[in-house]
Amino acid sequence: MNSIDDALMDAYIGEIRGERFFRRLLETLDLTDDQACALRAFADLERTTGARVGAHIAERGHAVPDPVPDRTDAAPDEYPIARWNDLLDYLDRYAPLAIDDFRPIAADAAARAIGEALIDHEIAYIGFVAAERAGDTAGALALIRASDARIGG
Repeated sequence: MNSIDDALMDAYIGEIRGERFFRRLLETLDLTDDQACALRAFADLERTTGARVGAHIAERGHAVPDPVPDRTDAAPDEYPIARWNDLLDYLDRYAPLAIDDFRPIAADAAARAIGEALIDHEIAYIGFVAAERAGDTAGALALIRASDARIGG
């Protein structure tokens, strides 16, 4: 395995954790119907992206990692999430960092499409936060669903 394979493994595990994380928030946060719908769409986007990354790992001839234990699915301690706005703040901080992590994957010719998909879904989160904070809940959700459609494509 090389550094791109390692980055793909990390990305895959991150997507599995992300799906579980968003599903757990559905159970723990006091949400409006629109917010719950958005969290389900986030979880679906993470699952779709994870499936695409996992398939690419297998195509590269590597075993897809087993799902990680539930205890790893919480947000880092520096991002406690007790309210919807905490989640928006978390996404606002985390998504740009994740894009930086995914750039080397996108720069690799053999993994470019997967790297671009990973970046696409983080850009969708950034757009979601901006639209949600501007009061465009429907537009925010449309960004997530469009990314999911492109990645699952």
